[in-house]
Amino acid sequence: MSILIPIEEIDVVDFKDFCSVFKIYSNSIEYFQEVDEILIIKELNKISDFNFVLNYINNKSGGFFRIQKFK
Repeated sequence: MSILIPIEEIDVVDFKDFCSVFKIYSNSIEYFQEVDEILIIKELNKISDFNFVLNYINNKSGGFFRIQKFK
């Protein structure tokens, strides 16, 4: 059995928060037609040094995206 342990876990509320945390400049006008999950995945795929797992967590106080970073 294998166990994968992320080197970092990052929680973001939406795509705008994601851009702030990852210091990504994005023209928000072009992104109005897509959902946050797809936009985050597109940006994570551009980062070649790491692998990521993206999960949407929905709890009583509101939902958020948890990004787990692996080497």
